[in-house]
Amino acid sequence: MVDILCVNLRGGLCNKLICFSEACKIAQKEDLKILEPKFGWGKNWHKVKFSEIYDIDFFNEKMKQFTNGKVNVIIEDPLEKYNRRDYKYYKKKREYLWSNSIKTFRKLRAQKTWDNSMISYVIQSLRLNKQNQEIVDKFEDIKNIDALHIRIESDWIKYAKDKAKGKKSDPDQIYLIGLKTLISLYKSTFPNRNTTFFTTGENHENIKKELLLSNIYSCYHYNNNLDYEINAAINFELCCQANRFIGISSSTYSNLISFKRSLNNRHSSFIYNYKNAILERHDSGLYANPKNAVTKIM
Repeated sequence: MVDILCVNLRGGLCNKLICFSEACKIAQKEDLKILEPKFGWGKNWHKVKFSEIYDIDFFNEKMKQFTNGKVNVIIEDPLEKYNRRDYKYYKKKREYLWSNSIKTFRKLRAQKTWDNSMISYVIQSLRLNKQNQEIVDKFEDIKNIDALHIRIESDWIKYAKDKAKGKKSDPDQIYLIGLKTLISLYKSTFPNRNTTFFTTGENHENIKKELLLSNIYSCYHYNNNLDYEINAAINFELCCQANRFIGISSSTYSNLISFKRSLNNRHSSFIYNYKNAILERHDSGLYANPKNAVTKIM
């Protein structure tokens, strides 16, 4: 009977990946295999398998190098009997994946590096599966154009308004920016841009039209036949490959893109949620606080 760790991942794609990296730490420590985790959003909540997004064989091979073979994700075999050690078991030991990740990030910030961290190993071990990579490959010119992460989705608007109502620790921090304002900042900061790639969760055609009104030719990827998080993973990779990446430090999605870009020596990552400007970040995606993102050098 095989001992396996079963994890219940929560949040959006990158929150799930952060929690997954904490699960990998538990698996390494306890010498457990990890049952293939589920992703998905909305009606497909926890119905999308890891292997429907990423190349599971590549992941396991890379993680073997980083963890001496102690982290391995297995696909469930209906004929196999498992000794399931699920998330509830680890809650009894106070091993909360997300709360543990907060502690992990505090340590990383104190060390001023992501090197030799489990989240670094996980990000380096993620490669899209063949089907999803073929979509990325269709964007042949992505390395020569900018990528914008535009956070104006309905759920983000609600989140940003709630955050703005709270006590602000920094009056220069911006939780929500209007599309026209962002476009104006982008045009003034990078006047010699080429066609711009953008990623967002809703209203793609409306955003494309608004960019065109400002003489910005743009492109995007979103396939309604794919799960939201499969689309997000494809867009994530495109943003990692772009010439410049402009996002926000309050999004784990933007932060992990900036991190992977730094791992690939493709820096040129910027934020637009501080001081009404687009500013280059120097933290390799480690900080959610925008002031730290542009002032802390990792």
